[in-house]
Amino acid sequence: MVCFDNIIIEDFYSIGRVEYNFRNGIYKVEGYDKDTGTQNGAGKSTFSSAVSQCLYNRSQKNPKNTLEGTYNTTTGRPYRIQLTFSVGEDTVYVDNDRTKNLINIEVNGVPQRIKGIKNQLAVIKDLFGVDYDTFNA
Repeated sequence: MVCFDNIIIEDFYSIGRVEYNFRNGIYKVEGYDKDTGTQNGAGKSTFSSAVSQCLYNRSQKNPKNTLEGTYNTTTGRPYRIQLTFSVGEDTVYVDNDRTKNLINIEVNGVPQRIKGIKNQLAVIKDLFGVDYDTFNA
């Protein structure tokens, strides 16, 4: 079973910076946009898209998969998404940092030496237990 521990999202779509710590219990993602009076535009899809972008380098909200399309909509700055999750006894840390054009993966504090995006996606699939299409189903 995969359990999210923590996520930090910076400059991703409309998000400036947010941090969520999931270690304290179960969370439900919901939102309300006070400007429209609806649940549209509150950031629910952006949150799940940030997880997808961090793990798979593909955004649910950006089918053309252009990096610039995922940058902050106000500033145009590149994003950084850091996700920590547990798989069984292992703790996995993924840092997808477009400010430095790097993706770092650590398992139990040990950096994984991975060359190329295809290899990174294979490692994530093995660690997380699902591929991009399954995650987005």
